[in-house]
Amino acid sequence: MSVSLPHDSSPTEEKASRGSGHRESALLAHKWMHLLSRRGYLQLARGELERELLDTVERLFQIVLADPFEAGPAAAVGARLAESQCVDTDNLSRSVEFLGKALLHSPRLRGTDQPADRVLPALAALMSGYGDRQRLLNQRRQEELNQALLKVAWEARRKQQLSESTLDESFANSACGLALTELDGRFLRVNEALAWTLNRTTTEFAGRTLFEVVHPDDAAELREAYQELLDGRLPRLWRECRLVLEENETVRASLTASLVFDVDGKPRYLVTAVQDDSEIDLLQNQLSHQSLHDPLTGLPNRQYLSTHIERCLRRAGAETGVTLFHIGLDSFPAVANGLGSAVADRLVASVAERLSAAMAGENAMVARIGCGEFGILVENTPVTPDVATMVERIKEQLGEPQYLDGSNGLAAPVSIGVVHRPSRDTAPAELMRAADRTLRRARRGGRGQWQLLDEQQDARDRQSFSLAASMPGAWETGEVDLAFQPLVNLADGTAVGIEASLNWTHAELGTLPHDRCVELAEQTGLMLPLGQWLLRQACEEVAARHGEPALLLSARLTRHQAADPDLVAGVRRTLDVTGLPAARLRLGFPSIALAGGRGDAVDNLKVLAELGVEVALLGFGSLADLALLRDLPLNAVTVAASLVPAEGEPADEEEGAEQALTALLEAAHRAGASVLVDGVRTRRQAGRWRLFHADVALGPLYTEVPDAYRTSAARAADAAAVSR
Repeated sequence: MSVSLPHDSSPTEEKASRGSGHRESALLAHKWMHLLSRRGYLQLARGELERELLDTVERLFQIVLADPFEAGPAAAVGARLAESQCVDTDNLSRSVEFLGKALLHSPRLRGTDQPADRVLPALAALMSGYGDRQRLLNQRRQEELNQALLKVAWEARRKQQLSESTLDESFANSACGLALTELDGRFLRVNEALAWTLNRTTTEFAGRTLFEVVHPDDAAELREAYQELLDGRLPRLWRECRLVLEENETVRASLTASLVFDVDGKPRYLVTAVQDDSEIDLLQNQLSHQSLHDPLTGLPNRQYLSTHIERCLRRAGAETGVTLFHIGLDSFPAVANGLGSAVADRLVASVAERLSAAMAGENAMVARIGCGEFGILVENTPVTPDVATMVERIKEQLGEPQYLDGSNGLAAPVSIGVVHRPSRDTAPAELMRAADRTLRRARRGGRGQWQLLDEQQDARDRQSFSLAASMPGAWETGEVDLAFQPLVNLADGTAVGIEASLNWTHAELGTLPHDRCVELAEQTGLMLPLGQWLLRQACEEVAARHGEPALLLSARLTRHQAADPDLVAGVRRTLDVTGLPAARLRLGFPSIALAGGRGDAVDNLKVLAELGVEVALLGFGSLADLALLRDLPLNAVTVAASLVPAEGEPADEEEGAEQALTALLEAAHRAGASVLVDGVRTRRQAGRWRLFHADVALGPLYTEVPDAYRTSAARAADAAAVSR
């Protein structure tokens, strides 16, 4: 089917149009797949599903763009959709709604008169074709089911004829106890395995019933179960019960019984399989203990603690509740890496003993829940000490050094997160996560600290973790994108460069700025690949601006990016692929990554400078940074945020402070570095920094990127807004 273009175009334009159209279709197919995956189980593998959806989208575009337009072919698209099981009936209406919005707002339909007159009939035909094919498929499945039932019936009669010939072999060879009985339970035959289990000979079962070898307390229930089997209310019987040995001892066993029918389909006798569970019970008890206890310390493990928390919360008193302590050994990594795992294990075992001693007299469970982490759940009473006293008791118990390797006195300093009197309906897993988050917050304030759960801060942390976890998906779908900010000459107000930054357009939270994006990406290790992508995208955008003023492209590195062993190779590769001259790229290195003038970050900076890339120092403002100015080939410095007053905050007018700031900037200039100030919000701030002889400014005051350097995404958004 031919597709008419909205206007005449050259072969080059036509090829570009097809390329952009395919990209649009691929993006729609990807979003459609995400919609389906959120709504339920996917019948196809994700790759296969996305290919099928892409084919559907492309065929729909061909149909709605065809001249003359005919809706009929869309029925075949719907039939294919049903046949491939891409979309079930529950998701059909959502899929049609999604396709309708996507097609109506597609740039490819802008040159079409009344696109709704094409899209809506096409989707109606698609639904009709889907429904017709779905009904046909249902009829086909019903026919297949009927054929299967007939085959089962035939097989059942054939197997009945073979059953008697195989019964003797089963009795002789089975390691499981077997009994053939009348329908009333009277023994007809038993095998050696059953006789051995009950410590009897096979002849001793003659004239007795199955229920006579079952413990009297279990016999009545077992009779009822067998009767249900005989009445056809149970297809097969399975019960656990106690069997009586000759010496009136008992053994726990599992009984599985089924009816054997004659050729006329009437019950003939019962076959009961008896499995001795005594060894299994013993093994299960051992495995249960091992699965719920830490093998090194013998303490309950995380799983056991979680189960215990659930029980304790249910029975907790309204006035007292429970308290959960999450304890982290601050010295564990140093001991394990410095003295070896054997010494670290002895330290953990010693701490386990001392924590148990600290909780003596309390209704508490001490558990090991990680390599160097313990949990203590206390069921509070009116006389339970307060949280601070309990924490002090724990630290005092662990404070004395232990000579675990014969020569080194090892201390056990700890950080502690505490959740006191949580709600009784709190899920155990959530309570343990809250205690873990509280421990991490305590450690952010320094090792050896403790902290109570702060509900508001915890809610903010949960949101942050949730955002960090969802960020890779947002990047994949284009919510996280490249943005440019202008670098402005303070002397004349002209743009001298642009800085590449991340911008997350979140459906619920709005726009998340660069610093927030970096903070979230750092939590999951996403920043390295995301930073590489950001640099490549920015270089492509800037390199494509042929004939425009050659502005400098600046990008900031995080501490981990700066020390990345692949940084130099990645930058070199990006410059080669995009064609951007090295002299037009500036990379900012955090001062903390360069501290001491040694390390991977310093090596990366020097090599990049040799390649011709400009390098800058981020967070400039301390005496230690002056040494970096002297020792490193820096082209620029960015003033530390602490030296830039917030909006509305009065500038420090003290003469001494101004002189120190002026001297700091003069030192940078003497070293040959230009000075950039970030966070400039007002003209007053800009004027102040001009007086201090800063060169370039960046911040909310400056929002207009030169038109030639606006990102492709920003241009596309403007075009879409105009078309609407």
